[in-house]
Amino acid sequence: MPIEVQALDFSDPGHREALAQLLVAFSSDEAIAGKGMSDDTAHAAVAGLADRHPRAWVALAWDRDAVGSPGDDAASPGHTGGAAGMVITIESYSTFQAAPVLNLHDVAVSSKYRRRGIGRMLIQAARDEAERRGCCKMTLEAFRENAAAIALYRDVGFRSPGEGTATGETLFFALPIPS
Repeated sequence: MPIEVQALDFSDPGHREALAQLLVAFSSDEAIAGKGMSDDTAHAAVAGLADRHPRAWVALAWDRDAVGSPGDDAASPGHTGGAAGMVITIESYSTFQAAPVLNLHDVAVSSKYRRRGIGRMLIQAARDEAERRGCCKMTLEAFRENAAAIALYRDVGFRSPGEGTATGETLFFALPIPS
């Protein structure tokens, strides 16, 4: 199973459809207690990334042996069977280090492709992009119960800021708008 990680081309309808379908699957995943999202919401998310977030960068992992992989004539809407995983990143800025930060907003691998190193490949592609952009660090968040993801993140070097110091673990909070 040759896997290729490729930056998403928002102008390619097949890429956009593959990302939307990966978002639908990821949003329903038990590992994140997902409640799922509609196809309409997934397509709106893809359009929002393309149109409203110029500092977003997305990569897809493709199974080159499956229908819909890059370079395959079937890589068009409705033929996205080759999409094995995704990483969606959004650049922010560290005022403490006066440098960009690349946040791994979503990292997901389709259930049938898990435990094959694809998540690691996606994170490495994001790291390469972060280095290209001159980022001082990458960040992400994970559900405490998602042990497999946390093990991967720790294995590739992610740590909680302040971990092992008197300041302790950094916590993540969210405030829904409207609240």
